[in-house]
Amino acid sequence: MKKRSLVFEKEIYVGRDRDGSRVYIEVNITEESGREWQTIDHKVVSTYLRLSISGQAIPWSSGGDFTYCGQIQSTIMGQVEDETFQCSILSSKLIRILDIWNRWHLNDLIPGCVHQKTGSYDDPAISGQICPDTGYKYGHAWLVEPLPGPIVDEVISW
Repeated sequence: MKKRSLVFEKEIYVGRDRDGSRVYIEVNITEESGREWQTIDHKVVSTYLRLSISGQAIPWSSGGDFTYCGQIQSTIMGQVEDETFQCSILSSKLIRILDIWNRWHLNDLIPGCVHQKTGSYDDPAISGQICPDTGYKYGHAWLVEPLPGPIVDEVISW
């Protein structure tokens, strides 16, 4: 039976958006175990760490309602780039958090292996790919890309 155990959880206040809403990022690392999974390089693992990151913007005057939430990293990055986001942490640290978010969020929902091109699942050139090494058909299972130790350590240091 699949089992999920919380390894790390943190809510980080990262600043205010251009409308003055308070922006928070929630970070979770869980250990997944209890069955076998295939990695993107066709190894079998019985446990791995999963990174999940989401965000929310809450208006200052709100009693808890949010303006927007979920996968908001592109909204935050756009406002950091056009200098309308007021960072509560170093902007370089926020950019690094966004980079890790973009690269490693839900590292166990990878549709293709290392031998296949990446892109949109809707693209027929990608969705029909067969792995030349194993015969795995792109998108027919969720593969795991194990979190590197240095990424785990960095996330936990936030």
